Amino acid sequence: MRKTMEKKKYPIGPENYVLHEEIGQGATASVHRALCVPFNEIVAIKILDFERDNADLVKFLSFCCLNFFSP
Repeated sequence: MRKTMEKKKYPIGPENYVLHEEIGQGATASVHRALCVPFNEIVAIKILDFERDNADLVKFLSFCCLNFFSP
């Protein structure tokens, strides 16, 4: 018999996280190591930056919608 793992529901809101160093960077975002305070767990937080030269909000939103609504 297979056990199913319950998915954690991480809290939303900056008050629940302590940001640490940047660990990665892409075209429209940076990724930071962070502490999720309620779970006392290290996580990765992606921070979108639409003010970068090559950031394209329309492309990003299209990508999100396609991935969200795709079966």
